[in-house]
Amino acid sequence: MPFTPFHMGPGLLWKGLQPAGLSLITFGLAQVLIDLEPLYVLKTGKDFLGVPGHLHGISHTLLGATVIGVLAGAFGRPLTHLGLRLLGQSQFIPVRWNVIWWSAFFGTYSHLLLDAVMHRDVEPFVPISRWNPFVGLVDVGTLHWFCIITALAGMLLYVGRWMIRTALPRAKVGETRPLL
Repeated sequence: MPFTPFHMGPGLLWKGLQPAGLSLITFGLAQVLIDLEPLYVLKTGKDFLGVPGHLHGISHTLLGATVIGVLAGAFGRPLTHLGLRLLGQSQFIPVRWNVIWWSAFFGTYSHLLLDAVMHRDVEPFVPISRWNPFVGLVDVGTLHWFCIITALAGMLLYVGRWMIRTALPRAKVGETRPLL
């Protein structure tokens, strides 16, 4: 699934459940960074280590996902702040570092797991083992539906929260209001 929106599903669900608990920009950055190697392989025929024809190489291992998570986390906060400013959402700045790091690693590890289920050439435990216990765990159609449903559920939750927040009048400081 290189550069597909399917990988965003779990992140969108988390954002819908916990809006302040995930930087969607950092999560998305992690998705793009981890798929740079497959894109490189599609262009050159070799992975970053020079292995011909191996679409999902070192970037799609726990080691590679960890390194990419560090990169996504390091660049994620300034990019998230820039993105929020460009979107006119400066009131959410600063985004806490723990949210950035969670978003980066949730991004890379969820991507690795989704691809490990789908692609036979993913070897998540290299250099320790070439075994992939996840491949074929569910069929590809089910995996795609999982990603679509989590994305839609997350978007519905997020939009629903926004609609409730904007529709309900705000209480003034010191004022109490009945719950219903």
